[in-house]
Amino acid sequence: MEKEIVSIISSLCIIPLNGLLKFLRDGNDTPTKLHVIDASVVAGTEDFDFTKWFTQISKTNDKVLITSITLREINNLQNISDYRGESAKYVMSVLAKNPKHVKVVLIDEPFELPDDNIIKFCSANKADVILYTADKDMALKARMYGVETKFYTQKFNADITNKDENTLRIIKTDGKNFTIWVGENSNKSILLISDGVEYKHGIHKLKINDDIYVATKKEGYYTFIHFRVTALRIKDNCKIICHKRVCDKRDIKNLPSADYRTFMREFYRKSNEDWSLI
Repeated sequence: MEKEIVSIISSLCIIPLNGLLKFLRDGNDTPTKLHVIDASVVAGTEDFDFTKWFTQISKTNDKVLITSITLREINNLQNISDYRGESAKYVMSVLAKNPKHVKVVLIDEPFELPDDNIIKFCSANKADVILYTADKDMALKARMYGVETKFYTQKFNADITNKDENTLRIIKTDGKNFTIWVGENSNKSILLISDGVEYKHGIHKLKINDDIYVATKKEGYYTFIHFRVTALRIKDNCKIICHKRVCDKRDIKNLPSADYRTFMREFYRKSNEDWSLI
C-alpha cells in the first residue's frame, strides 16, 4: 500500500484553472468530462458502486480526477478498522494502478474548510467537471456555484441510534417528561443546546427543536453528530443535521460550523489527556 501511495503522490501536478481538459490531454485523446470524487463516497455509500462506476469511465476518454485534499482524506480513511478503511484501501489501489484513467492534482487551499477548496476548483472548471459526494453540505454548496454534482447516500454508523437514524436512543422518559443525560468521559461528549443555552452536565428535560451534539472517540478516528429533537417520544424523535468523521486533529476544520469546531476541539483535547488526573 505504501508503494501505491507513493505512486499516486508522484503524479501530483498543479492544474491551471483555465483549459483543464487541454492540460490533461493524453496523446490525441481529450477527455470529455473530468469526474471529481470526494472522500465521502469512498467512505461507503448506499448507492455508489465504485467498481462499476470506474469500469464504465475507463471505457471512455473521461478521467477520474483526485484532488490533493481528497487524496489526503482517503489516505486517512485507510486507518479505520471497518468497511470504510477497507473501501479506502481498495480505492487507493485502483487509483494507483490506473494512471491512464486517473489524474491527481495539487490544488490551492486558501479556505479553512477543505470542501470549500474542492468546490472552488470545480467551480473554476465547471464546464468540464462532475463532482461526486455523499456530503449534503458540499453537494448543495457546489450546486449553488453551478457545479454539476452527483449526491449519494452515506452509510450511517452511529452507536447511539437504532438502525432508524431518526431515533436517538439516549433520550429517556419517566412517562411524563423526556430527558437526556449530558456530560463527557474519555470516549464520548454530549452537549445539549436549548433556547440558546448550553448544558454540559447532568440530566435535562428536552423540548422540541433542542439541539444535541455528540462526539465519540472510535478506534483510529472520531465522529461528530448534530441531532435536533423533532418529537418528544422514544422512537422517531430526532433528525440528523450534521454527521462527520474526524480522522485527525486537522480534519476538525472541515466541520461546517464554528460551534461544531469549538465543541470538537475541546473533546479532542480532553480525550487525549489522562482522565485520571481530571
